[in-house]
Amino acid sequence: MAIKGIITKRLYVKYTRCRRAARYEASAPDAAKLSLTVQQRREETKELSRLARALFPGGEVAGSVARDYEELVALSEKTADLLKNKRTVYDGILLAKNLSCTFDIAVPTEDGVYFYTVKCATAPSENYIRELAYLAHVAKACGITVAKLSLIATDPHYTRGKQLKVSALLRKIDLTKRAARYAEKVVKNCEELSSFVQKNDMPEAVLCANCERQFGCEYFSDCYGKWMDKPSLFTLHGVDSATRYKLYADGI
Repeated sequence: MAIKGIITKRLYVKYTRCRRAARYEASAPDAAKLSLTVQQRREETKELSRLARALFPGGEVAGSVARDYEELVALSEKTADLLKNKRTVYDGILLAKNLSCTFDIAVPTEDGVYFYTVKCATAPSENYIRELAYLAHVAKACGITVAKLSLIATDPHYTRGKQLKVSALLRKIDLTKRAARYAEKVVKNCEELSSFVQKNDMPEAVLCANCERQFGCEYFSDCYGKWMDKPSLFTLHGVDSATRYKLYADGI
């Protein structure tokens, strides 16, 4: 649930990809229309996140879903207390002024905190790295020393036997250095976002191939609606995607 004036990890990632999607996320998240594929993907990711806890036993769930600002503060304080007491945290949330960020697993060590994000994927994507860079920025703003940032993904070579072996199914991929490359960009984006969330103007729709990929934008129909209800490049058969978007970009 969106909380006015608060920047979330999901909002941050959308802002780096599409300003219009970010406006929907900030002002009208209920307008999202999730495809069955996306819904299933999210459920699978939640299940993987629960399974991943077996790799770091003995932790405690802090809670990361806040209905209002007061609950957001309470959950972030619980998360901070657990980390301060060197407890492994599942599903926690960090809050630094107007920046908030959820995480799947955090493990305090002598060197600092190891953060893990769990994804239903076999390899890292730039979006996952941007998420971790944003997480690191918020964590540091909270006074936390970030020692490592990792993705927990599925091993494409794993074959299940009679029993599920979580340690073989899931693998850790260290993305600390790759996320660090986005550090300066995160600062700039967060400054822009702080102003962006206070406004209500809707950026113009700029359509591209990313909008209609299998796990694409939840607001696809809002941007494409006027093109899908009448003869257009987007309803014309026999035109490949690259040509379609080149013609669209040229105003045809």
